[in-house]
Amino acid sequence: ALERPHEIEPDPQGLRGPALVLFAAILALGAALRLDQFTLQVLLDDEWHAVHQILRRGPASLVLELGHADFGIPLALYDWALVQTVGLSETAMRVPMMLCGLATIVLFPLAVAPRIGRAEALAFALLLATSPLLVAFSQVARPYAINVFLGWVAHWAFLRYWEGSVRAGAVYAAASPAVVSIRSGSGSGTGFLIDGDGSIVTNSHVVGDSERV
Repeated sequence: ALERPHEIEPDPQGLRGPALVLFAAILALGAALRLDQFTLQVLLDDEWHAVHQILRRGPASLVLELGHADFGIPLALYDWALVQTVGLSETAMRVPMMLCGLATIVLFPLAVAPRIGRAEALAFALLLATSPLLVAFSQVARPYAINVFLGWVAHWAFLRYWEGSVRAGAVYAAASPAVVSIRSGSGSGTGFLIDGDGSIVTNSHVVGDSERV
């Protein structure tokens, strides 16, 4: 049977005083790394898949007909909405990922500081801010930065739910289906849950002919 995690005495101070100043400097570093040349980038490789789809298909087709193209349904719908409103651009396509990337380096350390202490939270913030992988995730029109952010939200919400918060349980239920990472002999990718039995929808090339996923 599952046991409740041991209670940790919260630190009411959190990131305040000199720690808050250092945290702000770390955030500035992380933001600078992510925003550097952000508006000058062009689409590369898999980022074109969603563009090809929205040029030929409408929103209903994007949701109901997965096909073989590697594109994220929510992001493809967002790109389609851009086409119908303000127009599609490389920068606009990447805005959701950049926002999630920036939210990650701001909210994650603040969330854990009362539990693990100021020094540890600052070290965590620095690792998040300077991670080459997380910087790249924030700058590409693929859902990885969103997955990182929602994965942490789901983790935080489940912990709060386990401690007795019903509202946090609703947040967990909303965030967790969007976070599925898949690895197989054919490659890797992402997917999302569609029912309570754990059925996952992903693109066919991610799984391919692999016997184990």
